[in-house]
Formats: sequence, C-alpha cells, structure tokens
Amino acid sequence: LLIMAFTVPVSMAAAGRETSRTNRMIGGLGEFLRLFDFYYSQYLTDYHVGKDIRLHGQKELIEGQYAEQLEGAVGTFRRIRRMQMKYRTIISLISILLTVYVYLFVGVKALLGLVGVGDILAYVGCISGFLSGINSFMTTFAMLRTNNEAMEAYFSYMELPEEADSGKKAV
Repeated sequence: LLIMAFTVPVSMAAAGRETSRTNRMIGGLGEFLRLFDFYYSQYLTDYHVGKDIRLHGQKELIEGQYAEQLEGAVGTFRRIRRMQMKYRTIISLISILLTVYVYLFVGVKALLGLVGVGDILAYVGCISGFLSGINSFMTTFAMLRTNNEAMEAYFSYMELPEEADSGKKAV
C-alpha cells in the first residue's frame, strides 16, 4: 500500500505534465495549419490558379513557404515525440517497480507459508490487476483535468450569447 501511495501520484503527475506540454506544443502549429489550409485547401484547388502560378513565377515562392512551414511542423512533432518518450519511460519504470514489488510481496508470503504454491499466480494477478486499475484510473483522471484547462477557450466560445445586435435587427 505504501508503494502504491508513491507510484500513483508520480504516474498522475507524469501523465498530466505530458498532456499539458503536448497541448502547448501542438498550439504552436497554428501558423503552419493556417498556411496549409490557405494554399492547399483554398488557393491551389482552383484550376485558374495554375495559370497564375506559371505566369507570375510563384512556384518557388509557394514551394519555399511550404517547405519552411513543413520543416517547422516536423520539428515540433519530433520534440513532442521526444518529450512523450521521456514521460512514458517514467510511467513504464513505475509499472516495472510495481510488478517487482508485487512479486516480492507474494514471494515473501509464499516463503512464510501464508500463500500456497498454487495460489501464487492468483495472488500476483489479483494484486497486479488492482494496482493497474487504480493507476490507470488516476492517470486518466489527471489527463482529463489537464485537457479541461486546454479546452477553456472552446468552452468560453460556446458560452457566447446566440444573438447580437447589428443596427436595427438582431442577428
């Protein structure tokens, strides 16, 4: 129980920090997404734009901007992946620590004769399942709490009034 009191808060903190840092890093992709949407969803889907690109020599400009923005986005995703690997390594080490503790606990009980030889795996499975469930629940709770902080802008937007006055008529 003492080991669980240590490992669950550490796993929660690691999962919460991972989620909040991931949200912050993804927030930095706004410029890339804006340009990508403009060029590839709005501008370049028009047939007549091809003529403009050829006539005005815009190919290098568009390719250059896209390559520059894509390089920044790829760099951001690499940083996110490295950061996630760090936090997931911490969570994995905690899981390994819990598994070793469970086997030691059940092994000592078996050596003292408190657990029968046939019940060793049953005890290990029950204790591991219990600890895994609590750890998973608390980690998910921490991630949800962190995601709520990131969703504040969306919540405030959704709470805006539906009517606005524009001149003499309500819109």
